[in-house]
Amino acid sequence: MKTLGATVVAVLCALVLLPAVALAHANLTSCSIKNHETFTAAKAPHSIKAGFAEELVPNKSWMAVFEGEADHGLVNEKTRSVVNFRNPKQMTLKLPKLRTGPYYLMWYTVSAIDGHRAAGVVYFTVK
Repeated sequence: MKTLGATVVAVLCALVLLPAVALAHANLTSCSIKNHETFTAAKAPHSIKAGFAEELVPNKSWMAVFEGEADHGLVNEKTRSVVNFRNPKQMTLKLPKLRTGPYYLMWYTVSAIDGHRAAGVVYFTVK
């Protein structure tokens, strides 16, 4: 649990320290879920696919989904995000069945082009 907490703190620090708009970073350009989107339990996502502005360093870029309340537990403990080697600007994350409640997707990327880092959060809810 300490590792999870340290990861969350590190990403939040990165969000504060990184410029909000930067053209030379692997920023999120598309995502299969939209910020603040609400899903019914029957239509909750089973995976998340995201596109980025630049090719990613696969072993340094990641996505994770956390519960939006209580202890903010990591939802995808048994799965890891995967960078598509045919299109290294894409990353996919498989999810377990989601219960009702708020969630957030955190993403962190390292550009394969210039090594610049970027991070962000996408909030969503299952009702």
